Amino acid sequence: MSFQDVLDFWFNELEQKQWYVKDQKLDHLIASRFGKTHRAAAHCELSQWRSTLPGRLAEIIVLDQFSRNMYRDQPEAFANDPMALTLSQEAIRHCDVTSITPMERSFLYVPFMHSESLVTHE
Repeated sequence: MSFQDVLDFWFNELEQKQWYVKDQKLDHLIASRFGKTHRAAAHCELSQWRSTLPGRLAEIIVLDQFSRNMYRDQPEAFANDPMALTLSQEAIRHCDVTSITPMERSFLYVPFMHSESLVTHE
């Protein structure tokens, strides 16, 4: 699995409305197709993806968005939020985020919205 596989799935195979609705079929598809990748990301085994902004974005999507699909309505859905937020913070500090599309960039910022820390929001 490459980071491009994640980006192609999220931005090209899915329709935007699928990002925001509960859909068990989609949740199962993500779990079956990306479960191994998700486990690798959760164990910090995809660090090579971080050498490019698109790779970093893919890891954020796996940790932040795929977690919510794979573990919907379970505490595990939020277990990787701190790592996704860290990756987002580092990307904003060290990368030219204007090099990705506005839609892609929005998912770079989503971990900030999921954070419950006032310090982070400030």
